[in-house]
Amino acid sequence: MVENKWCRNLIINFPKPFCYPNTQFGEISGLVACSETTTDIPLATLVAQHAEYDGQTLSTTGIVRTFDEPLHYWIEDDDLNRVAIEPDEAVSGYVGKRVRVTGDYRADRETGRVLEAAEVTVLGTGAG
Repeated sequence: MVENKWCRNLIINFPKPFCYPNTQFGEISGLVACSETTTDIPLATLVAQHAEYDGQTLSTTGIVRTFDEPLHYWIEDDDLNRVAIEPDEAVSGYVGKRVRVTGDYRADRETGRVLEAAEVTVLGTGAG
């Protein structure tokens, strides 16, 4: 596990340890997870080869989107490849922003493609 002075195991209504927001540079840029290095996988690859990555810890990048009925969040790329993000609280404050999400990925017929977020980093706003 990676240790740094900003990283603490903290459970706040989440099933896994989360860490304090990254305030190293004077602003909150997302949740910092206490985890090892992960592989960056494009959303298009997760959609095309979802079974291959099921059960892995990985990172992917996209724009946060939401829908109200029922309330849920996902990230998508320019080609509308999508992966749901859980828990909702991990990305609810970043709708319309480009983020990198790191966490445990699962894919099955009942729940679809879901990334259980352990770390969210804001990369910018909108596409690009």
